[in-house]
Amino acid sequence: MGHMSTVRAVVAMGRFHFLLSGLLLYGLGALFALIAGAAPPRSQVVWGYAVLMFGHLSVSYSNDYFDYETDKKGMQTPFSGGSGTLQRMPGLRPLALRIAWGLIACSVLLGTAFVWHFGFSPVFILAIIGGNLLGYYYSAPPLSLSYRGWGEPATTAATGIVVPGMGYACAGGGWSPVLAALLLPAVCYGLAFILTVELPDREEDSAGGKQTLVVKKGRDAAASIILATCITATALTGFMSIAGWFPTGIESAVAILLSCIPLVSAAYTIRQRPLSKPMSHRIVVTNMSAIIGYVLLFDLYLLSLLA
Repeated sequence: MGHMSTVRAVVAMGRFHFLLSGLLLYGLGALFALIAGAAPPRSQVVWGYAVLMFGHLSVSYSNDYFDYETDKKGMQTPFSGGSGTLQRMPGLRPLALRIAWGLIACSVLLGTAFVWHFGFSPVFILAIIGGNLLGYYYSAPPLSLSYRGWGEPATTAATGIVVPGMGYACAGGGWSPVLAALLLPAVCYGLAFILTVELPDREEDSAGGKQTLVVKKGRDAAASIILATCITATALTGFMSIAGWFPTGIESAVAILLSCIPLVSAAYTIRQRPLSKPMSHRIVVTNMSAIIGYVLLFDLYLLSLLA
C-alpha cells in the first residue's frame, strides 16, 4: 500500500463532513450565549471548539474500528454505515484505534489547558472527559452502548446536550437557565438524528447484534417516532419563545418557522411508509439535510441579530 493511498484512507475514515454538524451545533450554543449578553474573547470560543472537534473526530475512527464486522454487511451512505475504509483495507484497523485514542488525548489535554488559561471550573474537565467517553463507548466494549440498546440515549445526549451545551458554556463562561430553550428542542432533534441514520442499517445492525430501536421496532415505527419528536420540538419552541424563555431579540415567529423544516421532512418520511431499505437510504439524506439546514439557518439568523 502506497503512502498517499494510506493517507487518503485515513482521511476517509475521519468522515470530516460530520464535523460540520458539530460546528453548527456548537455555534448555535455559542450564539445563544452571545445573544444573552456574553462577551468572551474570540480565542475562548475558538479554543473551546477545538476541544470539541478532536473528541468529535475520534468517534469516526473508533466506530469504524469497533463496528468493523457489522459494517461489512451494510452499504455506506454519507451519514450511515461507517466509512467502508477498513472493509477495503483491514490492515489499517490498529491504526484507526490508535488515531481514536490520540484524538481523545488531544481533546482532554486541550480542554485542561483551556480550563487553566481561561479560569473555568475544573468540573469542566470532567465534562470533557465524560463527553469523550460517551462517544468512545458508543461502540467500544465493554459498554458497547449501541449494542445494548443505549445507542439512542447516548447519541441524543451527545448531539442534544453536550455539543450545543459546550458551545454555550465556552462562550458564556458557564451554564444558565436560558439553556433550556436551546437544549430541549435540540434533544428532540438528537433523537430524530440517530433514528434517521439507523433506518438503512436495520438488517445489518440486527445481524451484528446491535439492539437499536429500529432493529427492535422496525422502520415504520421509527418513522413515527421521528415525526413525534419533530412535532414536540416545534411545540416546545413555540411555547418557550412565546413564554419568553429565549434570549431577548429572538422572534418567536422566526424560531417556530425554522423548526418546521425538520418537521416537514419527518412528515414526508411518514408518507413513504412502508419504508423499504432503498427508500430509507433516500430518507437519510432528506432528514439529515433538513436537520442540518435548520441549525444552519438558525445560526445565520442569530448572527444577523448580532450584526
